[in-house]
Amino acid sequence: MLDQDAPYEMQYSLPHRGMFEYMDSVFQLQRIPARQWKKGITGDNTRIIRMIDNKPIAIGFELLEAFTNKPAYTHISRALLDKEMQERPAIALSCRMWYMPKKNLIYADSKPVAYFNPKQKTIGFSDNSKMFSHEINTLMKDDVEAHEIKVEA
Repeated sequence: MLDQDAPYEMQYSLPHRGMFEYMDSVFQLQRIPARQWKKGITGDNTRIIRMIDNKPIAIGFELLEAFTNKPAYTHISRALLDKEMQERPAIALSCRMWYMPKKNLIYADSKPVAYFNPKQKTIGFSDNSKMFSHEINTLMKDDVEAHEIKVEA
């Protein structure tokens, strides 16, 4: 247990970027490498962005707690096929990928990289985004229910 009166130094490391869910939305914590000379987490060296509108959000304890609580990511099959999930504005799939049900788009960070066709249950890529097929296939491989969804080559 930590004693508030005794000095101590915490050792921690945050990833350069990481997705997490908080209050039915997806956020991305970003470290600002050029300004990491300051100790701790400050607005000078860390940024939190709400992904659906790419809007920076003030750093607060609730958001940091949601990030540090080791987020559990939604399986891709549930995110794409579960009707209840379709009501959510955004769903985190991994530490770098998320899904926006309203637009049927899968994003890597802030870039849309794949489109889900709900009628055909297929995931397709634009020519510029085919390099992300490996990440999508990894999400599919880790999901036992994903056999219903086909990834286009």
